[in-house]
Amino acid sequence: MFSKKHRLNTKEFEYTLAKGRVYRGRFFYVRIIKNNFGIIKVGVAVSKKIAKTSVKKNYYKRVLRHVAREAIGNLNLGFDIIIIGNEDIKNRKFEDLREDAIQLFKKTNMF
Repeated sequence: MFSKKHRLNTKEFEYTLAKGRVYRGRFFYVRIIKNNFGIIKVGVAVSKKIAKTSVKKNYYKRVLRHVAREAIGNLNLGFDIIIIGNEDIKNRKFEDLREDAIQLFKKTNMF
């Protein structure tokens, strides 16, 4: 889990969802927008279409958070990021998700 200062609050989440630039990967997509804080703030979303029960949704959110933490690393850039899983995330190995996240974040202008 990200520390409190690295999490998006509701207002920031909604703003990033509405105004953020979309980058698509095989298993999920991200919405990214620049912020003025100088730190990366992350939010994660999983739809009911992917998992009906909250147990499964929370599992996928934990996996996505972990993947994001490894892909982003310790960058001190000012971005708000929302990671949204799609249906292809089901029954995938963690390594596949990590590789996709690294490729996806290389496509963005963060690095």
